[in-house]
Amino acid sequence: MIKSNCEWCNTEIIRGGYKAGRFCSLKCKGEWQRTQKPVDETWLRQKYLVEQLSCTAIAKLVDRNPKQVYWWLTGYEIPIRQRGWKAEATGKPYQNKEWLTREYVDLQRSAGDIAQEFGVTEANIYHHMKIFKIPRRGMASIRKLKHWGQTGKANPMFGKTGKANPNYIDGSSPERQHVYSSIEWKKAVAAVYKRDNYACVRCGARHTGFQSLCAHHVKPWAGNHDLRLDVSNMIILCRPCHLWVHSRANADREFLE
Repeated sequence: MIKSNCEWCNTEIIRGGYKAGRFCSLKCKGEWQRTQKPVDETWLRQKYLVEQLSCTAIAKLVDRNPKQVYWWLTGYEIPIRQRGWKAEATGKPYQNKEWLTREYVDLQRSAGDIAQEFGVTEANIYHHMKIFKIPRRGMASIRKLKHWGQTGKANPMFGKTGKANPNYIDGSSPERQHVYSSIEWKKAVAAVYKRDNYACVRCGARHTGFQSLCAHHVKPWAGNHDLRLDVSNMIILCRPCHLWVHSRANADREFLE
């Protein structure tokens, strides 16, 4: 047993283990913790009750978290004001109800446009609109107001197809995707499906809303360019069986050459 004295009331503490106790009770620990605060009860009451500062404003004064200020208030049994929100004079116009109503409702500006002007997120603007009970516009209204750019010949991209289009890609797309999008591949797969009776050759599963089928290459895709569209080199497998065939569980390398 280890003996020590409470750091707050000096009561003797006897505890087992290898570490001496610091406090005889949670009450003493709480009283000691209050002495470690950068504020006292009188100062906190003055700021919160008399000057009506918020927890956030008080936290900025003492460089602490607003949640910590809240716990100080409850610890001193200072009555907590009903939760609410008040736009303080921060020099940010969007925190003013009249200004925000004029810009968003009267001038029909978007929340994104307002947010960009002040370097904040669009969600920040919507947050203040919710506090001020400013209704958000529906999608139909947004589409009427949104500028979608020039149409027809006035659009700089009008008539620009193929290599004239800056997004044009020729020959740099993945080879597999290039083959899969060809008519030759579609014909080969259709022939394999018909030959295997539209069912997995391993488990017999058929295509349903929960079970997909695919064409599997017996001899691998890589290194066998001449066999990629060869019907004799393909079989139909369901997704679980296809994953099993290419896994370590397929120790005998079934359906693989």
